[in-house]
Amino acid sequence: MSPWLDDDLVDRLINQHLSLRPSMLPKDIYKLLYQGVCGPEHLISDTSSFEAYLFQEYQAVFSDHKISVWESIHPAADLGRINLQPFKAIRGSIEQLTIACFETAKINWGGKDLLISVWDRLKLRIEGGNIYKVDNQAVQALTKLLVENSFPPVHHTEQYQKAYQPAYRLVARQLLPILNLDGKGLTAL
Repeated sequence: MSPWLDDDLVDRLINQHLSLRPSMLPKDIYKLLYQGVCGPEHLISDTSSFEAYLFQEYQAVFSDHKISVWESIHPAADLGRINLQPFKAIRGSIEQLTIACFETAKINWGGKDLLISVWDRLKLRIEGGNIYKVDNQAVQALTKLLVENSFPPVHHTEQYQKAYQPAYRLVARQLLPILNLDGKGLTAL
């Protein structure tokens, strides 16, 4: 059984992210689920553009040790975000990160059908008791938009972007050795 179908594991993952980023809105929760279920393949269709954009973003971020270098976005901790600010602070290799991103994109993480199932299960739990203290009406409105648009990738909300200045790339846990992090800034989150 997919760990995505274990409601307790999914709830723990979401609650961990909400504890670090309490300004998350339903759209940000959906983005977390989308990335964890579908992986990064939608971002890496043109390799040269991806490399150029990653290099440009890496150069623009400030070094910062306040957050973990890697944090899980998968209930079994198989996939995570490499946060660029702390990655830069430990002088992580952008070339190695690029390789890890490309290799991560080759992995089949789950797909759209699994995403829809995970979102539907989550929506029902929110309706039944609002386990995340999010606005149920906002979840319903978002669900309507997701259904109308075939559950697309989304950007973080403006509120999330202002509060957390996200800058990260998705990397499979199994590929972390490529980055030579040696335990620096890693978390099981």
